[in-house]
Amino acid sequence: MAKAKALKPNKAAKQKAKEQQFINPFASSSLYTQTQRFIDESPDAKPFQDMATFLTLVIAFFIWRLSAAVTSGREASIGVWSLFSFGTAVLINIWSFFLVMVSAKRNGDIGILKISEEDILRFTSLSGLFGAWAAVLLFQYKPKSSSFYIKFAGVSVLNLFWVMVYVRYYW
Repeated sequence: MAKAKALKPNKAAKQKAKEQQFINPFASSSLYTQTQRFIDESPDAKPFQDMATFLTLVIAFFIWRLSAAVTSGREASIGVWSLFSFGTAVLINIWSFFLVMVSAKRNGDIGILKISEEDILRFTSLSGLFGAWAAVLLFQYKPKSSSFYIKFAGVSVLNLFWVMVYVRYYW
């Protein structure tokens, strides 16, 4: 006996299923609508740049306190400020990994924001070089500009992580 073929769903049903698949689950939340309205009202808003500025101030404060602890020779405070400094560097590395991963997999689109190559370079220069390099190699990131890898290597050499290492171990 021949088996009967299963009925194919019509194109309208397929299209409807596809549209339902990509519905944003947060679209009805007030935070989402406020964020969307903020982005619509100020198209030049750069939240990643603001976040990087804040993290620069935080990590600069931690490095300053670490250098003061090393200079004064207090072992307990050296450990505490080293923990804060390198802990912040670990968090920045995780964030850099996430930025490169999203840029590689979804062309930098995370729904309401777009990740640019400058954002990746900015967080790599903050001390996210290990996370960024791991994601570039793991996800085979293909940049839009040809000079990205030159800039990427430059910010890998000149970043705040190496300042922390120098202050902690060679000051």
